[in-house]
Formats: sequence, C-alpha cells, structure tokens
Amino acid sequence: MTAKTTTRPKLTPAQRSAGDQALARALHNAIKDGHVGVALYADGVEISGPDDIVLVFLSRRFESTAAVARFLRVGKDFVTDERASGETDRSRRLPNPYATDGR
Repeated sequence: MTAKTTTRPKLTPAQRSAGDQALARALHNAIKDGHVGVALYADGVEISGPDDIVLVFLSRRFESTAAVARFLRVGKDFVTDERASGETDRSRRLPNPYATDGR
C-alpha cells in the first residue's frame, strides 16, 4: 500500500496577509474580551490563555506597558508589567518553542 501525499497550494501574498490579519483580529478580540492575558517581561511580551498556557511570546523589547498596549491596540490596563517581579530570561520557564515568535 502506498502512502497518499497531498500538496497544499501556495498562498499568494494577499492570502497570507489576509490570514495574518484574521489571526491578529482574533487575538485582539480575545485580549479585549478578557479571554487571554498580556504580560510584559524584560525580554518580551507573553500572551497567555487559561491555565497560563502560552499562546504567543514576542521576543521584542518594549519600554512600557503603554507601548505594548499601543502595539496591540488595547487599553494599557490589559497589560501586566512583570518586569518588577525580578524574573529574567534565565529564571523564567520559557514557553513552548512551537507557540512562540522568534524563540
């Protein structure tokens, strides 16, 4: 018996952009509706769901929670500043590499 292979058609740049926009909008709505949380760390921003499941980790530095809020287009009260907790990249357990951006 031979294995059946399938090929996916290549997406056009417009299709990729539309998919990215749909994902960004869904994430934005989940943040605003309180379904996920946003935490600012010294080495990036973590967006996590219930039971602290990491959905996205952005390896990007922001100077403040207000800067993160502007980037995500949400109110700054949706962003928790975890930089003061003293946790660093070495002491904090990093998220699953399949659920991260740039890690």
